Amino acid sequence: MYPILFKLTVFGNYVEVGSYRFFLSLAAVAGVGLAWLIAKRRGLPSRQALILLLTTAAAVPVGARLLHVATNYGYYAREPGLVVSPQATGFALFGGLALAVAVGVAVCRLLDLNLWRTADSIAPALGLSMAIVRIGCFLDGCCAGTPSSLPWAVTFPNHDAAEIVRQTRALPIFGDALQRIAAKPIAMHPVDIYELIAALAGVALAVFLLRRQTPDGTAFLAFAVWFGIFRLANHPLRVPASTFAGPAWLYPSLYVAAIALSLMLLQRRLSEVGSRREAWRALTSSN
Repeated sequence: MYPILFKLTVFGNYVEVGSYRFFLSLAAVAGVGLAWLIAKRRGLPSRQALILLLTTAAAVPVGARLLHVATNYGYYAREPGLVVSPQATGFALFGGLALAVAVGVAVCRLLDLNLWRTADSIAPALGLSMAIVRIGCFLDGCCAGTPSSLPWAVTFPNHDAAEIVRQTRALPIFGDALQRIAAKPIAMHPVDIYELIAALAGVALAVFLLRRQTPDGTAFLAFAVWFGIFRLANHPLRVPASTFAGPAWLYPSLYVAAIALSLMLLQRRLSEVGSRREAWRALTSSN
């Protein structure tokens, strides 16, 4: 793959620009910019919206690092300094999203922003940011899928093939056979590409619902349900990092909880809007 995207000489210093770091930065800028434009177009105050977007964007890497530390505690116990490392590694997306949602709710209340209208403005930008990040992941070869013989399976030269086989238990390997397998590239599911496609599909879903002028909150919650379902389905195809110390059921349980919560909020949101419409119709018909 292409872990180094390009090389520069800046003021006489040689600089390598990594694929993952570049696309992670691009995702943050593109996501905040697009969400701000959508928020302005939907009538939200631009200054408050920008403050919200910047604070939630800052919360993503913090939450992602915290969850990664919690699920890879042995790794960080050996290297405590990595907890606050500025390196663009050691993140768990779900933790970042969870903290961003919590911060977003608090900031919306503090700035008196319409929570659901703001969330809908963020949904397409969130999906776009996820897709951009996955381009960087794929080029860097940082996420391993389980072995696959499908036509679109890919090989990552910088992955430890033996570790992948051992963790997935794809083959009973012993002794010298393990070393022979390690020397051969293993074709695997391109889980990053799967997630990129799912994120773009989520963007299309959110934009469709926004254009249909569905009740506020529908686009964001529908995106959350869709992406949670995808993550749950994609999870068995991902090989956990060798440092992962959490139980196998942790992430599937988090995804199920997120899907259930989003569905409950979506149903409640639609019921509230429907009740208000019925009340308005009753009021106007009586007059």
